[in-house]
Amino acid sequence: MREQGLALNYKPAMKRALRSRLQENSDAILALNGHDIAQIFDEPALVRRDMPTTIWQYRNDECVLDVYFTSGESGDVSQADVVHYEMRDRQASGKKPKASSCLGSLASNDSVLSLINVDAFYKVSE
Repeated sequence: MREQGLALNYKPAMKRALRSRLQENSDAILALNGHDIAQIFDEPALVRRDMPTTIWQYRNDECVLDVYFTSGESGDVSQADVVHYEMRDRQASGKKPKASSCLGSLASNDSVLSLINVDAFYKVSE
């Protein structure tokens, strides 16, 4: 379900920088476009088109993020700016989730720095 124009991937450092900026200030999402969002969060769980608006939804057990774009008649949001976003707690508690926790938990795994535990390696003697 890849949107048009989202084939070029950012380097991991760029993805981490974007993710870090969002965790510091969730309103920074309003300075991003569809390509940026796809690089941080990967493919949305749900895409809804009510032209000219396209909504991408990301969700997990913790929270739900809806990202709104005005994409025009083509429906291609790769270069469309984020015009609105909403986050909500996945539970029916009605409370708003902590933005940094929600955005961090929704970010795709390849945008997170992973370190290898060197203790996991060992030399087998013959």
